[in-house]
Amino acid sequence: MNEKETELFLTVKQHLEQYPMMQPQDVMKLLYQRNYGPEHMVDGSRSLHALQVEAQDVVMDENAPLFTPIGNAYVRLNLNRALHDYTVEQINEMFVRSVGIVNGSMSQYLADIKLIQRNFDGLKASFTQDDFNEYLSWYRSQAYPAVHHTPIYRQTYDPHYRVVFNKIWNTLDESLEK
Repeated sequence: MNEKETELFLTVKQHLEQYPMMQPQDVMKLLYQRNYGPEHMVDGSRSLHALQVEAQDVVMDENAPLFTPIGNAYVRLNLNRALHDYTVEQINEMFVRSVGIVNGSMSQYLADIKLIQRNFDGLKASFTQDDFNEYLSWYRSQAYPAVHHTPIYRQTYDPHYRVVFNKIWNTLDESLEK
């Protein structure tokens, strides 16, 4: 594996260790987000409203990690912590500014999927390689869409995050410190 492939493999491995109930669909979501960032264009006022609604369900935790790297200069900004450190408007600004920055491509996305498929034995997953391959067969038939987290992932981990481009997050973070 080259350096980029090793980084991808280690990212997926770390996520599977941190979130052992991940399913093949959750792996695809991770790979999709690391290639495409926030998966679709969102207008600022709609995303702000969605964030305001979601924030009502978030339990703030100043000790939670602020972000989880997902690769290609993207992070999942953890709302449990971010809402302690930033306003809803600041978080939304980071998210909106990240929309449209694409660090991947379909060919890279497919290469990432194949890399995980080829090196599946090196991962500790709650599903088998046959389960992964079966999901991939279905996923391919759907033309590789953006997907949501699985119900088991949502029920187990109650994820609340926004995918943001790391350089935008760092820039906003630095400007807030001044």
